[in-house]
Amino acid sequence: MNGQQVKGFPGQQADVAQVFLAAELSPTVQRRVLYRELRDRSDHPDAEALFAAVKQRLPDVSLATVYRNLRLFVEAGMATELKVEGSSSRWDGNTHRHHHLLCSACGDVSDFFSEELDQLGDSLELDRGFEVQGMDVRVTGLCGDCRTP
Repeated sequence: MNGQQVKGFPGQQADVAQVFLAAELSPTVQRRVLYRELRDRSDHPDAEALFAAVKQRLPDVSLATVYRNLRLFVEAGMATELKVEGSSSRWDGNTHRHHHLLCSACGDVSDFFSEELDQLGDSLELDRGFEVQGMDVRVTGLCGDCRTP
């Protein structure tokens, strides 16, 4: 399988106002700051890490506000929630088709793109009459840092 691991993602610099307009969400200051933080990160942070980062810019923000808005972002198609076994949910601002590598030792989550996997999803739709609405392959193993003694 020829997968390419990346740190950023296509469209990362999309205009925030346009994203909120398309999602039909009011672009409050808290939402804009949280969304920019999520979109600009590739480490798939949990809500607490996002809260800590946003709190540096908006000291009055609450953890409940962060969770509520992350869920709104998911419902609006602006983000995805990654439920990782044995860990709190991780959040991904990359809504383009991609897959994930999960390190079973340190918990690192990174993106990778694979045309072969994408084509598999497309073939399921064609071969079985199944409408593929999304596909996220999660590959577990050891990241480079954890493999190195």
